[in-house]
Amino acid sequence: MNTSSICYESFIVETTTGRRLSYCLQILTAVISLAITIKAVKSRSLRHVPAHPNFKLMVANIAVITVFHAVGVIIECIIPLANSLFATPTNCLTVVENATCTALKMAPFTSIPMFAFMHAAMFIERCMAYFKRENYENSSTTFGLSSTLLNWILCSIYGAYAQGAFDLERVLVADCFETMPQNRYRVAYLFQFSVSVDGLMAVGVIGLWILVKRENNREDWALQRGIKINSTKVYSLSKVYQRRENLQLVGILFPTAIVCFLGHFAFIVIGYSVRRNIRNYVKTTSFEILRKYGDDIVPFLIGSVHVMFTMLTIVTVLMYVKMGERLMKERMEITNRQDADTAFKLFRLHIS
Repeated sequence: MNTSSICYESFIVETTTGRRLSYCLQILTAVISLAITIKAVKSRSLRHVPAHPNFKLMVANIAVITVFHAVGVIIECIIPLANSLFATPTNCLTVVENATCTALKMAPFTSIPMFAFMHAAMFIERCMAYFKRENYENSSTTFGLSSTLLNWILCSIYGAYAQGAFDLERVLVADCFETMPQNRYRVAYLFQFSVSVDGLMAVGVIGLWILVKRENNREDWALQRGIKINSTKVYSLSKVYQRRENLQLVGILFPTAIVCFLGHFAFIVIGYSVRRNIRNYVKTTSFEILRKYGDDIVPFLIGSVHVMFTMLTIVTVLMYVKMGERLMKERMEITNRQDADTAFKLFRLHIS
């Protein structure tokens, strides 16, 4: 396809009302995501939940990734939207090179595996807290720092590779939202990785929650009766707080893991179906209104697929905020009562 044909094809797609509406919708949801995240960060003192610095570092990194994603979506959409307003069939203003297209898509695209990677790292950190509960509170932040660094490095490198950033051939792109044929299998692998990680983490979190809850119930039952389950076990106040902290934080991870898995799965399945089938469906459907406005509907739907993931980030941030507020309230109500009683029971058992 020659340059003039690419310019005309790009002009037809990018100047449709549907595509411009999709840009506006993406910008709107990204601004909402950005505003909610910034507000959550500013009000974090209202949700002070006792947690190891490793866990806090990972939660902070998720906030950074959310901002990174939202800003990336805004930039990705506002530039082609502005170009479409001044485009003509011959000035090629809506056409971009493959390198420029990759740069515009990098932040929104790489954020998808970043969220999956960090949630998996948070699950591993809670496993470490469970199996090293005797002295985990005194451990360093090496794991949190290294996992955060690896997250950015690995996801950025593969994200760039999947989008063809290392392809040296210069190619003109008519529609930046369409994945180039030579990159589709790489993108598919990355999406499959993200969904698989989220699914495995959801199963793992369920198992960890069962272990922590069972141990918590068993030791609380023993304390109520003044019984030592294991005479060789060392009871300490730090262990009581570590056990309660782990139960609370796993309680945060559990619903988050389920929502992220279902959200990622729906995003990939619906996105794949829309990009692959929507054109043929609109052309062959018996609904007259779809055929009549198909030239607007197709660009709108293809351009709006990523809105689903942006909405998932909004839901995730709101879940962290609500559960953090709930844990803070529970901490204020329970700590002085139940934990103090448990501490004295442990002390009596320890000296008896």
